[in-house]
Amino acid sequence: MTHLKFRAALLAIVFLAMIAFPWVNGNFAAWPDLASAENRALADAPSLAMDSLDSFPKLYDRYYTDHFPMRFRAINLFAHLQYHAFNTSPIPERALIGRDGWLFMEGNEQNAYTGKFRFSPEELESLKQELEYRNDYIAKRGGKFYFMIVPTKNVVYADKMPLSVHPSSPKSWGELINDHLRSNSNVRVIDMYPTMRAHSSDEMLYFKLDNHWNERGAFYAAQEMLRVLQADFPMLTPPLATDYAVKSSIAQTGNISRMFGLEVDLQDSMIEMRPRGGFRAQVAPKVPYPSVKGFPYPDDFENDLVTSDTTKPSLLLFSDSFGHQIFPTLAEHFSRSVKIFDCWQYKLNPNIVTHERADIVVLMMLEGNLRNIFEFQSHLKPED
Repeated sequence: MTHLKFRAALLAIVFLAMIAFPWVNGNFAAWPDLASAENRALADAPSLAMDSLDSFPKLYDRYYTDHFPMRFRAINLFAHLQYHAFNTSPIPERALIGRDGWLFMEGNEQNAYTGKFRFSPEELESLKQELEYRNDYIAKRGGKFYFMIVPTKNVVYADKMPLSVHPSSPKSWGELINDHLRSNSNVRVIDMYPTMRAHSSDEMLYFKLDNHWNERGAFYAAQEMLRVLQADFPMLTPPLATDYAVKSSIAQTGNISRMFGLEVDLQDSMIEMRPRGGFRAQVAPKVPYPSVKGFPYPDDFENDLVTSDTTKPSLLLFSDSFGHQIFPTLAEHFSRSVKIFDCWQYKLNPNIVTHERADIVVLMMLEGNLRNIFEFQSHLKPED
C-alpha cells in the first residue's frame, strides 16, 4: 500500500506543479519564452471599466491567448513535430508543404493556381472598366498605363506542388484575366507567365521557403517589362543577364518558414544580382506622399530613385512587396522612378498620378491579391 500512496502523492505533486508552472514562470521568468514569429501585433491587455464589462471577457480571452506563458515555445514544439515527424504543415490553413522542401502559401495564392473561385463575367467586366478608367485618366495627364500581374509561386512552380493538389483549369486567375483584357480591352498588358515559366525550368526564380520571387526572378521580370515598354519608348533597352554579377549564398530566411516557427531550422538559396559597373540610380528625396493610415511599413510607402540621363522617360510603379526586388533594376533605365506600396490597396492614387505626371505608370499586382482592386474602384467612386 505504501507504494500506491507514494504514486498518488507523486501524481498530485506533478499535477500541481504543471498547473502552477505558467504562473510561476510568468512572474519569475525561470524559462524565457521565444519571440513571436507572427507577423501581427499581439493583443493588448484590456482595461476593466464599468461601462465595458460586456466586452471585457472576450477582450481578455484574446489577450491571454496571445500571452499565456510559453505560448511560442509550445507552438514551436508543435511545428517541429508536424514538420519533421509527419511532413505536415503546422498551419495548413495558411501554408502547405510541397515537394523537395518547397513551401507554398494557401488561400488566394493557392486558389489562383487551382482555379477555385474563378472570376465571374461580372467581375471580369468590372475589372476591365476600372483599368480602362485608369488608362484614360493617366492618358489625359500625358502618360501611358500598363497592367502587370505577378504570377504566384504556386503557378510558376506547379511541379513542386503536392501531388494531392490538382488545378481545375489549365489557366490560372491571372492568365484568364490577361486573355480577357487582350480580347476585350485597349489596356496594355505586360504578360509575365511565359517568361517566368520559360526560365523556371532550369533556374530558381522564387525562394523555396518564401512566397516572393528572388532577385533573379525579379531581373527576368524587369527584362520582360522593359521589352514591352520598348514598343512605345524605343529609347528603353532591356538589360542583359551578362551585364550583372551574380552571387549565391545560403541563409536562414523565408516568410513561410518563419510562420512555421522553423526559420532557424531551414535554409534557402539567396541570389544577389548587381550591375557590373554598380547601380547608376541614386536615392532621391521623397515628396513625401502621405502613407496609408495603419500601413505596417510606412517607410516603404514611397521610394524614389533618379539617374542623370534626362533623355529617358519617368516611371511611376504601383506595386506590393514584389516591387522591392524589381525596382532597383527598373530604375536604372529611367530618369526618375517612383515606387508606391499602398498597403495592398492598388488604388489609382490620383494625387500621386497628377503630381508625378510620369511618362509610364505601371500597376503591378500579385496574382493572389487581384480581388483587392474591387475595394477601391475609381470608375464607380472617383477618389479624392
